[in-house]
Amino acid sequence: MTGRWRPGRGLALFAALVFGACVVIDLAVFPLAPRFPDEQRFISEAIAFAQSGQFRIGEDRAWEMPLTGLVYGVLYAATGSEPALVAAARCLQALMLVVMAWHAADLAQRLFAPRAAGTLAFAGVLVYPMFVAFQTLLLSETLFMTLLTAAMRWLYVWAEEPARYSRLAAYAALMAAATYAKPSLTWLPLVLPLLFARRPSHSWREAARIVAVAATVYCAALSPWWIRNALILGEPVWFTTGSASNLYLGNNRANTTAGVDWNSDVEQPFTDETEKLPEVRRDRRYHARAVEYIVAEPGRFVHDAGRKLVRFWNVFPNYELFRQGPYRFVVAASYGPALLLALCAVWLYRREWRRLLPIYALFAYFTLVHTVTIASLRYRLPLEVFLVVFAAGALARLAQRRPGVSGR
Repeated sequence: MTGRWRPGRGLALFAALVFGACVVIDLAVFPLAPRFPDEQRFISEAIAFAQSGQFRIGEDRAWEMPLTGLVYGVLYAATGSEPALVAAARCLQALMLVVMAWHAADLAQRLFAPRAAGTLAFAGVLVYPMFVAFQTLLLSETLFMTLLTAAMRWLYVWAEEPARYSRLAAYAALMAAATYAKPSLTWLPLVLPLLFARRPSHSWREAARIVAVAATVYCAALSPWWIRNALILGEPVWFTTGSASNLYLGNNRANTTAGVDWNSDVEQPFTDETEKLPEVRRDRRYHARAVEYIVAEPGRFVHDAGRKLVRFWNVFPNYELFRQGPYRFVVAASYGPALLLALCAVWLYRREWRRLLPIYALFAYFTLVHTVTIASLRYRLPLEVFLVVFAAGALARLAQRRPGVSGR
């Protein structure tokens, strides 16, 4: 047991300076207006919620998970205008960046023991260019990453004292909150504690108890969403009615590039007709069309999955606009070293693979999901927090090997 990581006065001042710099960037550098279509969608959700008390996107009631839109809706109700909402949301997300950095630091110290690992992770998350860039955008990524990092930290806090089920409950509750932000996790949160539960020292009865606690809290937290969807839509919707559209986008005959463009990578007559359907029927039709394609074209499906794997882990941006100038360099110069150092950590800590297995499972799961559906650097972003954590662990271990250097 390593104990909670605490920043010194210098690191606390550094975090305050980063927060202040982010606020200046948020309010003075960028106009107080959305810059991407997805931002406008979240703003529309926020305004609809503030004005009607209902969560909806146009006529759809469960197209995506509600937490981001609801948070922005509360901010809109408090501020009263779209520019004020943008300003308030960006400042909140700047604060989330600091919170995420602290959870990453505490997780790094618990995983790799030296305090230096926590310090490096804390600083690394705060200055990581993609994290700073995304806190300026009204999207779900910053909220989701903050909750996911906090949840994984609580998983390891619980693992240090498995008899303290309140800690396991905290993990499950945070995972449910993360799922309310993005549906990507689905049922994975119920699996990760099981990777600890099946240690040789645990009996099957103890394993069952652990999974039961996690499942009870996770399902109880998500049950309001399930009940609400059943009442409004007339049938169960566990997560969203938009997930099958991503499966279809990544798996249809018109998509010859493994791309993510709804203007060029879909069968336009089919999508035009399908978009007119009610959301549940639309979701099922996209799912059926994608599965039909995969069954009919297994070789092409596997080939495209390989291309999506490259897109997902690409060192350079996939989007043409960001493959030029400083964007290309900034992404490569931050993500590239983080990836190499994280792989170095996997080797350096290879004998502790069982303890690190939940994080490895997280990487495997996200990679699988996005090589089957659609892949982009944006969907990889939640994993980059853990790349920074592992990179910090590698640097701390390498520093310990130098004569006269202590990582404590």
